[in-house]
Amino acid sequence: MYLLGYEESMQAHERFMRLLEHDERLMNIIEKNNVNIDDILYLPIDDESTYKVIAITKSLAKYLFNNGHYELFDIQFDVMKHTVRDEYNRISGFNLHVDCYMHYDVNVVNPPLIHVDDKVKFEYGFGFENTDIKMYHRVSTHSEFTVGSLSELVSCMFAIMHKLLDENEQ
Repeated sequence: MYLLGYEESMQAHERFMRLLEHDERLMNIIEKNNVNIDDILYLPIDDESTYKVIAITKSLAKYLFNNGHYELFDIQFDVMKHTVRDEYNRISGFNLHVDCYMHYDVNVVNPPLIHVDDKVKFEYGFGFENTDIKMYHRVSTHSEFTVGSLSELVSCMFAIMHKLLDENEQ
């Protein structure tokens, strides 16, 4: 059974775009920030394989969650075809195992510089010459789940995006 093939990938891509066009909340973000709708989803449309990387790219992700210190970089879905076996070790079906990673850029805020008097002036160490430099580090969160198809994964993507928007508004 093909779960990650060309036809399934095309259907998932079309479903994503159709849901996106009818999602008022996400479309407001896209229109307000002039996001290119074609750059939002990375979904390779290739022949059958047992593994695929799918991502909601930074072009949209950075608007889903940004609290000043953390900015969502992307949401990556590592999707693997998984064989389901019965109690007699016979193949009874297939599903998709998903490792989902949300990668965040962390804005490292420089500590304040204090000056006691003309003799005691603090400066940034470790080669910080320009105080306008913004340092970023990347941290990730991870989740594992199983879906029956790429179309079901698209539904999970929208649930994740809406949950991030809810968290960002709090």
